[in-house]
Amino acid sequence: MKKIAFIFEGETEQIFYFHLLDFFAQKYNMQREEVRDQSEIYHLLGENIIIKHWTVGTITQVPTSGRWFNRFCVSENDSRDWIVFLCYDTDEYRNDITKFDSDDWSELRKNLGDASVIDIAAAADIEDVMLTDFDGVSRYMGLNPRFTLADFPGRKGKVKMKAIGRCGKPYHEGIRAKPLIEALDMQKIIDSHIVPLEQIELHIFG
Repeated sequence: MKKIAFIFEGETEQIFYFHLLDFFAQKYNMQREEVRDQSEIYHLLGENIIIKHWTVGTITQVPTSGRWFNRFCVSENDSRDWIVFLCYDTDEYRNDITKFDSDDWSELRKNLGDASVIDIAAAADIEDVMLTDFDGVSRYMGLNPRFTLADFPGRKGKVKMKAIGRCGKPYHEGIRAKPLIEALDMQKIIDSHIVPLEQIELHIFG
């Protein structure tokens, strides 16, 4: 059994990466099955891949993420059996109002024992990742075709996406971003290499 854990920065990241998993699963003729037990929800891909996940959400939950991993993933097993994907924005802690300190994610790594840790990280919001398919965003949000990404202000994708939303459908984060995410060309986003999404395919499906 291949054992995979994802730790997401927020709910929008969770929605995006599970849609990406479904994209890869379809490519490999597999299906993601959600399993609920008394203490958690996890996922199976085929018969040989188990996927568990945790969404950080607030700064107080960064250390909690390590405790979650050791309780619900490792348990009686060896941490070396696990591959852990950390999905976060390396620029987040520089914001004026921030959930994260610059050392939070490095501290978390120390709590993951001997697991194989793969950073799916960049100085980019998850919205920056989505905007690499600007055509898909434009179609979903009903933008006038004359607009280009350069027409919208902001260094970070979240700011740009909200500006786009003022010209089309409003942008919503979290679960309300799911229809937009499902409208995107995932292969185009992978091929942009803004974050190393190909590592997910390589380590889970390779």
